[in-house]
Amino acid sequence: MIRPLSFTSLDNAIEILFEALIASLRKQGVIINKGSIIDATIVKAPIQRNKRSENDDIKNGNIPTAWSNKKKSHKDIDANWTAKHGKQYFGYKNHVKMDKKTKIITKTFTTEASTSDSKGFAPLLEDDDIGKTMHMDSGYVYDAVKAVLLAGGVKPRIQSRGVRNKPLDEAQMKRNHKLSSIRCRVEHAFGSMSTCFGPAIIRTIGIERARVKNVMRTLTYNIKRVSYLMG
Repeated sequence: MIRPLSFTSLDNAIEILFEALIASLRKQGVIINKGSIIDATIVKAPIQRNKRSENDDIKNGNIPTAWSNKKKSHKDIDANWTAKHGKQYFGYKNHVKMDKKTKIITKTFTTEASTSDSKGFAPLLEDDDIGKTMHMDSGYVYDAVKAVLLAGGVKPRIQSRGVRNKPLDEAQMKRNHKLSSIRCRVEHAFGSMSTCFGPAIIRTIGIERARVKNVMRTLTYNIKRVSYLMG
């Protein structure tokens, strides 16, 4: 008798399938790995209509005691709010690492939306990155990020960011422009996924299921990308 997969088994199976594809592409020489790009994109989730007291409980790591088991199964207490370009978003964040040459995403990691890009990149780093360049936008321009990369033997290529009363000088702008021509390739991947699969929206409950959906979405993009590269 065939037993149905548990959620944990499905989660593991999707992760194994993703990693197997990347390992196979590296073995075949499709992924040459002459450097990578790291970035993150917001994945929206349905807004939870909670009372203020309920949100306070959730922020403190507690489930509201008044919730029934049925209500608990319909409430996402992992997703949260973040702001970007003056707009508010509720959901998760998909952090990815992309091979800069082939535009194949080699690693993905899901966090709550409020996790800053500069704190969600570390799980994406691998031994294969040692000695290679890592391109990032100005959201990662922190000494702590550079320290992690350098400690791992990775060459940081992070765009500069101007601050109040200290705009970028001409040399920094030229450097940003040069780096941007490579870093922007990850935006092509995000755009391709939105065009082919629709807007990134999580309609499941909890970060574990959100991670499975993000991995599946990324895996599907990779298969599409590989079919293009191999003609």
